[in-house]
Amino acid sequence: MNSPRDEIDAFHAQNFGYALARLHRLFHDSLAATLTGTGLHMGHVLILATLRAQRELHGESTLTQTRLAEATGIEKSSLVLLLDMLEREGWVERGRHPTDRRAHIIHLTEDGARRFEQVGQGLHVRQSANLSVLSAAEQRTMLDMMHRLRAHLEAQA
Repeated sequence: MNSPRDEIDAFHAQNFGYALARLHRLFHDSLAATLTGTGLHMGHVLILATLRAQRELHGESTLTQTRLAEATGIEKSSLVLLLDMLEREGWVERGRHPTDRRAHIIHLTEDGARRFEQVGQGLHVRQSANLSVLSAAEQRTMLDMMHRLRAHLEAQA
């Protein structure tokens, strides 16, 4: 016999928004479980991954806190709290902007980059396991569709 939750899930599974929200939660929780013992949570990872990408693309960070908030989608007040912890633990450092004394540039420290590489490997392994039910072609197609939907929704905002 199906439980009430199973019946409700089956009913809601016909709704794209519900299915997407449920998938997001499961995927997020799976990745977050790999962070146990690191002192990090997924908000920290989003910041660190963005700073790492900036470093890969441009050699060094030119992201101010404001631009980092825009790039990650993290609310400014929450970003400050997350950055405070990352700075305290030596993952990142804030430096003065060369031309705007009100702004700070956020840098991934060398130690933070090394430590994040280890964390990133665990996240990559978990992500690969999560996606293993899909072929490489299906993964590319799904990612393409998600990008198109995101662009569509951002254009409407």
